[in-house]
Amino acid sequence: MFTSTGTLFGVIWGMNGYRYVSNQVKTSHLNVSAISNLSAVLERVLVSRNDLLTIDPVTEIYPIRQRLIHDDVAQAQTYLTNLLALSPARSVPRLHQVLSMYGPRSRTYLQRIDATLYQLESTKVQSAKFKAARQQLKADLHGPDLKDLISLGLQLDGIKTSVELQNQQAWDQLNEFANFQYWIVLGSLGISVVLALIVARIIGRAIAAPLLAVHQATERITQEENFDWPIPITTDDEVGQLARSIAQLVTHIRLLLAEQQANNQTQLLQNEKMA
Repeated sequence: MFTSTGTLFGVIWGMNGYRYVSNQVKTSHLNVSAISNLSAVLERVLVSRNDLLTIDPVTEIYPIRQRLIHDDVAQAQTYLTNLLALSPARSVPRLHQVLSMYGPRSRTYLQRIDATLYQLESTKVQSAKFKAARQQLKADLHGPDLKDLISLGLQLDGIKTSVELQNQQAWDQLNEFANFQYWIVLGSLGISVVLALIVARIIGRAIAAPLLAVHQATERITQEENFDWPIPITTDDEVGQLARSIAQLVTHIRLLLAEQQANNQTQLLQNEKMA
């Protein structure tokens, strides 16, 4: 009973610890994935931003480069929005601080670039709107707001390394809990088996002792032909009933033998008188 209780307690405690660390692993993995995605796409945006300003809009490669950087800007907005939507409880404290400092302005900045790129794609290259949009894009890609985006990218690189380390530590802790829970169950099962063997041995001796006493008594009676030897009756269970029946049988045999001996004596006396 105590072993079962200990096993149950150990399993429950291990499951709670496993669940807690598992949640940490999920949170850490979520942070690593979100930070890695945003960091990678911001790096592409920052590296490719000069292409649209240096490549001649008339060339065939310009629309392709414009489409690629537009896709990267759209992805950066999505990843940044997802990170900003994370509750503080589901993100590391440093990430929450960085997002609070740079996140909203960087998202507004990306939205402005996205709108400008959309205007460039929807107007003719030689039109006045295109030229105005190109000037706006040039101002945005070299303006003061770019510093927030660069700072966000640099901060995310540092946070990503820290979170990856935390993620690895959480995985190690998760494996430790799994191993600990395994050894608790295995140890409890081993103790249960040992206790079961001890209890079985005690019960076996308790059952065998009365049977052994009856066997020894009947063996002595048959070897010595001493029907006065008592049959031990120590229990009231089936073994006791068996011993009682054997004692009655021995008593009956003793009476029969006594009766037969008396008859033999009587017969002997009668024979002597007749002689």
